[in-house]
Amino acid sequence: MVAFGARIRWKNGDILHPSIMWKSPSKRRLPRLLIENRALEVAVLVYVEEPWVIFHETNLASKTIGTEESTPLEFYVNRFYLLPQKLKRQDAYQWMRKPKNAILVWGVGSEYYAKPVRRQSFL
Repeated sequence: MVAFGARIRWKNGDILHPSIMWKSPSKRRLPRLLIENRALEVAVLVYVEEPWVIFHETNLASKTIGTEESTPLEFYVNRFYLLPQKLKRQDAYQWMRKPKNAILVWGVGSEYYAKPVRRQSFL
């Protein structure tokens, strides 16, 4: 088995994670390594561009984002945060694959939140 760190890549300041690990509905686990601490400072945009799931830091400060209309992320096995299984009545991965869609992830205190957004608003 290959170590987690060996599977991720960096490109133009973005973190790229292989999308094959996200394709099953049960594979909605967001590794702590990719968001923890940084998402407490700025929001992280998560979207799919095959063959990668891309984590892009935005210029939006986490403390300025309200938690209304957002979903708290569940902490799982002390290693992952779980993304919502469905976004806008669709499988989360399938929804993120569409060119205009992304998930905004940010943290407040010790809680992390996710909200579906339009990708162009932040890139």
